[in-house]
Amino acid sequence: PMSLAVVQSVSVGGNAVSSATTVGINTTTGNLLHASLGYHISSAFSSFTDNNSLSWTEILAETTDGWPVVRLRARYNTNILGRSGHTFTLTCAAANFLAFGITEISGQDATGAFDVGAIAGIGGGTTSTSHNSPAITTTTANSLLIGMGVRGVNGGGAEAGAVEASWTERIDRQSDASGVCQILVGSKAAPTAGSYAFDWTSVDDSDVSGIVAYKEAASGPDSSRT
Repeated sequence: PMSLAVVQSVSVGGNAVSSATTVGINTTTGNLLHASLGYHISSAFSSFTDNNSLSWTEILAETTDGWPVVRLRARYNTNILGRSGHTFTLTCAAANFLAFGITEISGQDATGAFDVGAIAGIGGGTTSTSHNSPAITTTTANSLLIGMGVRGVNGGGAEAGAVEASWTERIDRQSDASGVCQILVGSKAAPTAGSYAFDWTSVDDSDVSGIVAYKEAASGPDSSRT
């Protein structure tokens, strides 16, 4: 059976604030944390931190939709030092609209958990409400896929969205009720190495979509054999 599993997710939104912090969660030493960071273009990214002083690795660089309205980037930390009341903070240079979340994963490869990722943005005016990340090709069987979608409305307006049926929704968070910035995060098991993309829908056609794959822990020797 596949050893990779989503343990929990936490998210927060912020309306016209320079930073936002999640509520505290209890994380487990040795697990992996994936950060999906969405924010409006009204102010530049400054930092992403946590109250356990973890070192985060960027795996998807900041990408903007074509208007531009919103931005998305992704970071992770593996083999973490867990703690109770673990919080996470996204900070921008000035007041902004923020929507981001953290997903905790167990069962990842201890020495090379991240496999591959891809990200792209589209502009408004396409009239399409079906969105797809670029495709990735996983290199190992039994990967765990994390898909991310950020959408925005230039000037505000409530939004709605959903991951495609084969994905499990983990996060659906708006910056505020106006929906200036909203992030969707989903997960999916990838039992065989191959090509995968993150598929989702929304009422808005301006978005950034990303996908990453994590590798499961290597199997140890079979102790039943002599």
